Amino acid sequence: MDHAEHIGTKIEDMGWSRAAGLPGELSLAPRGDFRERLRARVAAAVAALRSGSQRGMTLIEIMVVMAIIGIIGTVIAINVIPAQKDAEVNACKVLVTSTIPTAVNGYRALKQEYPDSLEILVEQKKLNKKQLNDPWNKPLTYEVTGDDFRLCSSGPDKVAGSKDDICNTDGE
Repeated sequence: MDHAEHIGTKIEDMGWSRAAGLPGELSLAPRGDFRERLRARVAAAVAALRSGSQRGMTLIEIMVVMAIIGIIGTVIAINVIPAQKDAEVNACKVLVTSTIPTAVNGYRALKQEYPDSLEILVEQKKLNKKQLNDPWNKPLTYEVTGDDFRLCSSGPDKVAGSKDDICNTDGE
């Protein structure tokens, strides 16, 4: 018995047979009884799936998934909330030191005086009504002081006169 015949015998013992071909060729095809056994196993698996006899998730598996979701949520909250606060502060700084002062100084260039209130700039469509409030939805304070003006937001703590107030420095 040569090597190819020995392999062929072992393959036939496993449920496969040689396909018709050249002598010594190892092209294989399943034997009929193997195909029937395979077909029966597949049918049994499909029937088990259709009958719903599979077990559901255990309580431990559900708890592990919930713990993973909690950890992911915590990591996201730790990283996103400070970024949102920083973005609100930066938006307020732009509003108080650039956007509104540009409109106020434009009014002054035309009228040779500062407006009495920011609402005048809204009426003239130089500002939007929403721009009169800071990102924390508190109204900005505006006052004319001689040859200058002061524009302030009460800041993230929403208390006027505290250390986190955001104000324009020179009105220009």
